[in-house]
Amino acid sequence: MPRWNESRLRTAYERLIVRSLPGVPTGKIRVNTEGWQNVVFEVGDQFIFRFPRTARNARELAIETRLLERLAPVLPLSVPDPIVVGRIPETKGWPFMGYRRIPGQPEDWDRVSPGLRHKIAEDLAPLLQKLARFPTSLALRLGVRGGGPSKWKSLHEQELRRVRRLAFPVMREPLRRSVLDAFRAYLDDPKNFMWRPCLVHTEIHGGHVLMRQRRVSGVIDWGYAAVGDPARELAAWASHFGTQDLSTLARGRMTSRDETFLARVALYRTLVPVYHIVGGVQSGNEQMVRSGLRYLRRALRTPLDRGWT
Repeated sequence: MPRWNESRLRTAYERLIVRSLPGVPTGKIRVNTEGWQNVVFEVGDQFIFRFPRTARNARELAIETRLLERLAPVLPLSVPDPIVVGRIPETKGWPFMGYRRIPGQPEDWDRVSPGLRHKIAEDLAPLLQKLARFPTSLALRLGVRGGGPSKWKSLHEQELRRVRRLAFPVMREPLRRSVLDAFRAYLDDPKNFMWRPCLVHTEIHGGHVLMRQRRVSGVIDWGYAAVGDPARELAAWASHFGTQDLSTLARGRMTSRDETFLARVALYRTLVPVYHIVGGVQSGNEQMVRSGLRYLRRALRTPLDRGWT
Protein backbone atom coordinates (compact mmCIF):
# COMPACT_ATOMS: atom_id res chain seq x y z
CA MET A 1 0.00 0.00 0.00
CA PRO A 2 1.50 3.37 -0.96
CA ARG A 3 2.19 5.77 1.89
CA TRP A 4 1.03 9.37 1.88
CA ASN A 5 2.25 11.67 4.64
CA GLU A 6 1.85 15.13 3.12
CA SER A 7 0.38 16.90 6.15
CA ARG A 8 0.35 20.31 4.41
CA LEU A 9 -1.55 18.96 1.41
CA ARG A 10 -3.87 16.97 3.65
CA THR A 11 -4.97 20.17 5.38
CA ALA A 12 -5.45 21.89 2.02
CA TYR A 13 -7.40 18.95 0.59
CA GLU A 14 -9.68 18.73 3.61
CA ARG A 15 -10.37 22.45 3.27
CA LEU A 16 -11.26 21.95 -0.41
CA ILE A 17 -13.62 19.12 0.49
CA VAL A 18 -15.47 21.22 3.07
CA ARG A 19 -15.73 24.16 0.66
CA SER A 20 -17.03 21.86 -2.06
CA LEU A 21 -19.93 20.70 0.10
CA PRO A 22 -21.46 23.94 1.45
CA GLY A 23 -24.11 23.31 4.05
CA VAL A 24 -23.50 19.55 4.02
CA PRO A 25 -22.37 17.94 7.31
CA THR A 26 -19.22 16.09 6.26
CA GLY A 27 -18.62 14.09 9.41
CA LYS A 28 -15.20 12.49 9.80
CA ILE A 29 -12.80 12.90 6.88
CA ARG A 30 -10.47 9.91 6.61
CA VAL A 31 -7.58 9.25 4.23
CA ASN A 32 -7.71 5.92 2.44
CA THR A 33 -4.23 5.35 0.96
CA GLU A 34 -4.96 2.21 -1.06
CA GLY A 35 -4.91 4.03 -4.39
CA TRP A 36 -1.64 4.09 -6.36
CA GLN A 37 -2.80 6.87 -8.69
CA ASN A 38 -4.86 9.00 -6.32
CA VAL A 39 -5.10 9.93 -2.66
CA VAL A 40 -8.62 8.94 -1.65
CA PHE A 41 -10.59 10.65 1.12
CA GLU A 42 -13.66 9.03 2.65
CA VAL A 43 -16.01 11.78 3.84
CA GLY A 44 -18.19 10.31 6.54
CA ASP A 45 -20.17 7.51 4.95
CA GLN A 46 -21.53 9.74 2.18
CA PHE A 47 -18.79 10.87 -0.20
CA ILE A 48 -15.52 9.83 -1.84
CA PHE A 49 -12.97 12.45 -2.97
CA ARG A 50 -9.93 11.67 -5.11
CA PHE A 51 -6.80 13.79 -5.50
CA PRO A 52 -4.06 12.79 -8.00
CA ARG A 53 -0.55 11.91 -6.77
CA THR A 54 1.41 13.06 -9.85
CA ALA A 55 1.00 15.24 -12.94
CA ARG A 56 0.41 12.12 -15.03
CA ASN A 57 -2.23 10.92 -12.56
CA ALA A 58 -3.83 14.38 -12.81
CA ARG A 59 -4.22 14.02 -16.57
CA GLU A 60 -5.67 10.54 -16.12
CA LEU A 61 -8.14 11.71 -13.46
CA ALA A 62 -9.34 14.51 -15.75
CA ILE A 63 -10.06 11.97 -18.51
CA GLU A 64 -11.75 9.55 -16.11
CA THR A 65 -13.94 12.35 -14.74
CA ARG A 66 -15.08 13.41 -18.22
CA LEU A 67 -15.87 9.79 -19.09
CA LEU A 68 -17.81 9.14 -15.86
CA GLU A 69 -19.91 12.25 -16.43
CA ARG A 70 -21.09 10.62 -19.67
CA LEU A 71 -21.36 7.05 -18.35
CA ALA A 72 -23.15 7.58 -15.04
CA PRO A 73 -26.51 8.59 -16.59
CA VAL A 74 -26.65 5.71 -19.10
CA LEU A 75 -25.24 2.61 -17.36
CA PRO A 76 -27.58 0.07 -15.70
CA LEU A 77 -25.34 -0.15 -12.59
CA SER A 78 -24.03 2.62 -10.38
CA VAL A 79 -20.60 4.08 -11.17
CA PRO A 80 -18.89 7.09 -9.57
CA ASP A 81 -20.95 10.11 -10.64
CA PRO A 82 -18.88 13.28 -10.22
CA ILE A 83 -20.86 15.88 -8.26
CA VAL A 84 -17.77 17.95 -7.43
CA VAL A 85 -15.03 18.75 -9.94
CA GLY A 86 -12.41 21.31 -9.02
CA ARG A 87 -8.79 22.42 -9.17
CA ILE A 88 -6.08 22.24 -6.49
CA PRO A 89 -4.22 25.56 -6.09
CA GLU A 90 -1.37 23.90 -4.16
CA THR A 91 -0.54 21.57 -7.08
CA LYS A 92 -0.57 23.95 -10.06
CA GLY A 93 -4.26 23.46 -10.70
CA TRP A 94 -4.41 19.66 -10.82
CA PRO A 95 -8.03 18.45 -10.89
CA PHE A 96 -9.85 16.66 -8.10
CA MET A 97 -13.18 14.89 -8.09
CA GLY A 98 -15.85 13.95 -5.54
CA TYR A 99 -18.87 11.66 -5.79
CA ARG A 100 -21.54 10.13 -3.58
CA ARG A 101 -20.40 6.84 -2.12
CA ILE A 102 -21.93 3.82 -3.84
CA PRO A 103 -23.47 1.45 -1.26
CA GLY A 104 -21.77 -1.93 -1.14
CA GLN A 105 -18.48 -3.68 -0.50
CA PRO A 106 -15.97 -5.60 -2.66
CA GLU A 107 -16.28 -9.39 -2.69
CA ASP A 108 -13.40 -11.87 -2.69
CA TRP A 109 -13.96 -13.62 -6.01
CA ASP A 110 -11.77 -16.52 -4.93
CA ARG A 111 -14.33 -17.40 -2.26
CA VAL A 112 -17.69 -16.95 -3.98
CA SER A 113 -20.04 -19.89 -4.44
CA PRO A 114 -21.11 -21.02 -7.94
CA GLY A 115 -24.55 -19.55 -7.29
CA LEU A 116 -23.19 -16.14 -6.34
CA ARG A 117 -20.73 -16.23 -9.24
CA HIS A 118 -23.66 -16.71 -11.62
CA LYS A 119 -25.55 -13.79 -10.04
CA ILE A 120 -22.51 -11.54 -10.43
CA ALA A 121 -22.22 -12.49 -14.11
CA GLU A 122 -25.91 -11.84 -14.72
CA ASP A 123 -25.68 -8.44 -13.00
CA LEU A 124 -22.54 -7.40 -14.90
CA ALA A 125 -23.70 -8.55 -18.35
CA PRO A 126 -26.07 -5.59 -19.05
CA LEU A 127 -23.33 -3.12 -18.08
CA LEU A 128 -20.82 -4.81 -20.39
CA GLN A 129 -23.37 -4.79 -23.22
CA LYS A 130 -23.95 -1.07 -22.68
CA LEU A 131 -20.20 -0.41 -22.76
CA ALA A 132 -19.94 -2.35 -26.01
CA ARG A 133 -22.50 0.04 -27.53
CA PHE A 134 -21.04 3.26 -26.10
CA PRO A 135 -19.81 5.53 -28.95
CA THR A 136 -16.09 4.92 -29.27
CA SER A 137 -15.62 8.18 -31.15
CA LEU A 138 -16.96 10.05 -28.13
CA ALA A 139 -14.75 8.10 -25.72
CA LEU A 140 -11.68 8.93 -27.81
CA ARG A 141 -12.64 12.63 -27.96
CA LEU A 142 -12.87 12.60 -24.16
CA GLY A 143 -9.24 11.46 -24.09
CA VAL A 144 -9.72 7.74 -23.39
CA ARG A 145 -6.68 5.77 -24.60
CA GLY A 146 -6.73 3.10 -27.28
CA GLY A 147 -8.45 2.82 -30.63
CA GLY A 148 -9.10 0.30 -33.37
CA PRO A 149 -7.21 -2.93 -34.14
CA SER A 150 -4.13 -1.24 -35.68
CA LYS A 151 -3.81 1.14 -32.74
CA TRP A 152 -4.38 -1.71 -30.28
CA LYS A 153 -1.63 -3.76 -31.96
CA SER A 154 0.76 -0.80 -31.80
CA LEU A 155 0.01 -0.33 -28.10
CA HIS A 156 0.77 -4.00 -27.38
CA GLU A 157 4.01 -3.82 -29.33
CA GLN A 158 4.95 -0.92 -27.06
CA GLU A 159 3.87 -2.97 -24.05
CA LEU A 160 6.15 -5.81 -25.14
CA ARG A 161 9.09 -3.41 -25.24
CA ARG A 162 8.18 -2.17 -21.76
CA VAL A 163 7.85 -5.74 -20.46
CA ARG A 164 11.25 -6.64 -21.93
CA ARG A 165 12.84 -3.65 -20.22
CA LEU A 166 11.18 -3.86 -16.81
CA ALA A 167 9.83 -7.37 -16.23
CA PHE A 168 12.26 -9.64 -18.08
CA PRO A 169 15.23 -8.81 -15.80
CA VAL A 170 13.35 -10.30 -12.80
CA MET A 171 12.25 -13.43 -14.70
CA ARG A 172 14.16 -16.63 -15.33
CA GLU A 173 14.79 -17.59 -18.94
CA PRO A 174 11.96 -20.19 -19.31
CA LEU A 175 9.44 -17.67 -18.01
CA ARG A 176 10.77 -14.93 -20.30
CA ARG A 177 10.53 -17.28 -23.27
CA SER A 178 6.92 -18.23 -22.43
CA VAL A 179 5.84 -14.59 -22.15
CA LEU A 180 7.63 -13.66 -25.37
CA ASP A 181 6.04 -16.62 -27.20
CA ALA A 182 2.59 -15.53 -25.98
CA PHE A 183 3.12 -11.97 -27.18
CA ARG A 184 4.50 -13.07 -30.54
CA ALA A 185 1.70 -15.59 -31.18
CA TYR A 186 -0.76 -12.80 -30.49
CA LEU A 187 0.93 -10.02 -32.46
CA ASP A 188 1.85 -12.13 -35.50
CA ASP A 189 -1.65 -13.51 -36.22
CA PRO A 190 -3.86 -11.09 -38.23
CA LYS A 191 -6.97 -12.93 -37.00
CA ASN A 192 -6.34 -11.43 -33.55
CA PHE A 193 -7.07 -7.97 -34.96
CA MET A 194 -10.35 -8.41 -36.82
CA TRP A 195 -12.74 -7.20 -34.11
CA ARG A 196 -14.78 -4.02 -33.79
CA PRO A 197 -13.49 -1.80 -30.96
CA CYS A 198 -15.57 -0.95 -27.93
CA LEU A 199 -15.18 0.79 -24.58
CA VAL A 200 -13.66 -1.51 -21.94
CA HIS A 201 -13.16 -0.91 -18.22
CA THR A 202 -10.16 -3.36 -18.36
CA GLU A 203 -10.11 -4.03 -14.58
CA ILE A 204 -13.48 -5.52 -13.71
CA HIS A 205 -12.60 -7.81 -10.82
CA GLY A 206 -13.69 -8.42 -7.23
CA GLY A 207 -11.94 -5.33 -5.90
CA HIS A 208 -13.81 -3.01 -8.25
CA VAL A 209 -17.24 -4.68 -8.23
CA LEU A 210 -19.31 -3.64 -5.21
CA MET A 211 -21.85 -6.05 -3.72
CA ARG A 212 -24.92 -5.39 -1.60
CA GLN A 213 -27.29 -8.10 -0.40
CA ARG A 214 -25.61 -10.60 -2.72
CA ARG A 215 -26.17 -8.48 -5.85
CA VAL A 216 -23.85 -6.14 -7.74
CA SER A 217 -24.48 -2.55 -6.63
CA GLY A 218 -21.83 -0.75 -8.67
CA VAL A 219 -18.48 -0.74 -10.47
CA ILE A 220 -15.70 1.65 -9.44
CA ASP A 221 -12.17 2.67 -10.55
CA TRP A 222 -12.48 3.60 -14.23
CA GLY A 223 -9.00 5.10 -14.52
CA TYR A 224 -7.75 2.41 -16.92
CA ALA A 225 -10.74 2.45 -19.26
CA ALA A 226 -9.78 2.09 -22.92
CA VAL A 227 -11.17 1.75 -26.41
CA GLY A 228 -10.06 -1.60 -27.79
CA ASP A 229 -10.57 -5.34 -28.01
CA PRO A 230 -13.91 -6.49 -26.49
CA ALA A 231 -12.18 -9.67 -25.29
CA ARG A 232 -9.92 -7.63 -23.00
CA GLU A 233 -12.79 -7.01 -20.58
CA LEU A 234 -13.01 -10.68 -19.59
CA ALA A 235 -9.36 -11.19 -18.56
CA ALA A 236 -9.86 -10.72 -14.81
CA TRP A 237 -13.00 -12.88 -14.79
CA ALA A 238 -11.17 -15.71 -16.59
CA SER A 239 -8.30 -15.40 -14.10
CA HIS A 240 -10.68 -16.27 -11.26
CA PHE A 241 -13.33 -18.46 -12.89
CA GLY A 242 -12.00 -19.72 -16.22
CA THR A 243 -14.84 -20.06 -18.70
CA GLN A 244 -17.57 -20.37 -16.04
CA ASP A 245 -20.38 -17.93 -17.01
CA LEU A 246 -18.06 -16.41 -19.61
CA SER A 247 -20.72 -16.76 -22.30
CA THR A 248 -23.05 -14.60 -20.19
CA LEU A 249 -20.48 -11.82 -19.99
CA ALA A 250 -19.59 -12.13 -23.68
CA ARG A 251 -23.10 -11.25 -24.86
CA GLY A 252 -22.81 -8.55 -27.47
CA ARG A 253 -19.02 -8.94 -27.58
CA MET A 254 -18.25 -12.37 -29.00
CA THR A 255 -19.55 -12.73 -32.57
CA SER A 256 -19.80 -15.89 -34.65
CA ARG A 257 -17.14 -14.54 -37.02
CA ASP A 258 -14.62 -13.81 -34.26
CA GLU A 259 -12.48 -16.95 -34.43
CA THR A 260 -9.89 -15.96 -31.81
CA PHE A 261 -12.05 -14.39 -29.07
CA LEU A 262 -11.36 -17.05 -26.43
CA ALA A 263 -7.69 -17.29 -27.38
CA ARG A 264 -7.39 -13.54 -26.80
CA VAL A 265 -9.12 -13.82 -23.44
CA ALA A 266 -6.49 -16.44 -22.52
CA LEU A 267 -3.68 -14.14 -23.62
CA TYR A 268 -5.03 -11.12 -21.74
CA ARG A 269 -5.44 -13.08 -18.51
CA THR A 270 -1.75 -14.08 -18.84
CA LEU A 271 -0.82 -10.40 -19.20
CA VAL A 272 -2.59 -9.46 -15.95
CA PRO A 273 0.27 -10.80 -13.75
CA VAL A 274 2.88 -9.53 -16.24
CA TYR A 275 1.63 -5.99 -15.74
CA HIS A 276 1.52 -6.68 -12.00
CA ILE A 277 5.25 -7.43 -12.19
CA VAL A 278 5.89 -4.26 -14.21
CA GLY A 279 4.02 -2.21 -11.62
CA GLY A 280 6.03 -3.77 -8.81
CA VAL A 281 9.33 -3.02 -10.56
CA GLN A 282 8.33 0.58 -11.26
CA SER A 283 7.22 1.21 -7.68
CA GLY A 284 10.05 -0.74 -6.06
CA ASN A 285 7.54 -3.09 -4.42
CA GLU A 286 9.31 -6.46 -4.16
CA GLN A 287 6.25 -8.19 -2.70
CA MET A 288 4.22 -7.11 -5.73
CA VAL A 289 6.92 -8.49 -8.04
CA ARG A 290 7.00 -11.83 -6.21
CA SER A 291 3.22 -12.23 -6.25
CA GLY A 292 3.14 -11.31 -9.96
CA LEU A 293 5.74 -13.96 -10.75
CA ARG A 294 3.80 -16.54 -8.74
CA TYR A 295 0.54 -15.72 -10.52
CA LEU A 296 2.25 -15.67 -13.91
CA ARG A 297 3.56 -19.20 -13.44
CA ARG A 298 0.06 -20.35 -12.51
CA ALA A 299 -1.52 -18.57 -15.47
CA LEU A 300 0.87 -20.15 -17.97
CA ARG A 301 0.18 -23.69 -16.81
CA THR A 302 -3.57 -23.39 -16.21
CA PRO A 303 -6.03 -24.14 -19.07
CA LEU A 304 -8.56 -21.43 -19.89
CA ASP A 305 -11.48 -23.48 -18.59
CA ARG A 306 -10.13 -23.08 -15.03
CA GLY A 307 -9.26 -20.04 -12.98
CA TRP A 308 -5.71 -19.70 -11.68
CA THR A 309 -5.99 -17.26 -8.78
